Amino acid sequence: GGTSAIIGTARTLGTMAWSPTGDRLAIATRDSVPQLLLWDAATRRLRPVPLGGARLAENSGLSWGTDGRLVFAIREK
Repeated sequence: GGTSAIIGTARTLGTMAWSPTGDRLAIATRDSVPQLLLWDAATRRLRPVPLGGARLAENSGLSWGTDGRLVFAIREK
């Protein structure tokens, strides 16, 4: 296989997890404000996941359920 650049700028990355079908990659950043990103393999697009009034916990793991839902830890802002 080939390679694809997913993130174009320097970031501190933490946990990553592929979805059960291998079509999405969840990425937890460890920047000053942790962020959850989702990369779609088909469209090759990276987008932040909105968490409403919360933010990704610094020590959060990422785990995909068999139903395609992503499980992670959050904390209040």
